[in-house]
Amino acid sequence: MLAVGYMKNSQVIPLDDTLAVAAGDIALQEKLAMADAIIVATSRAHNCRIVSSDADFEQQHNVEYIVKK
Repeated sequence: MLAVGYMKNSQVIPLDDTLAVAAGDIALQEKLAMADAIIVATSRAHNCRIVSSDADFEQQHNVEYIVKK
């Protein structure tokens, strides 16, 4: 429920063609799945950080990685 509360107070960013092309480039260059690349491209385009426990994001420079316990 806490996550739902955060999402309701968050900005929704649409996936447009510019963001999709950037994500495709990131997916190829950094060998990420397309869904992960969309998240990275969005964070770079909007200068925001990613908070995740997904190990695929651990090496990204703008990620606050939270180790699963």
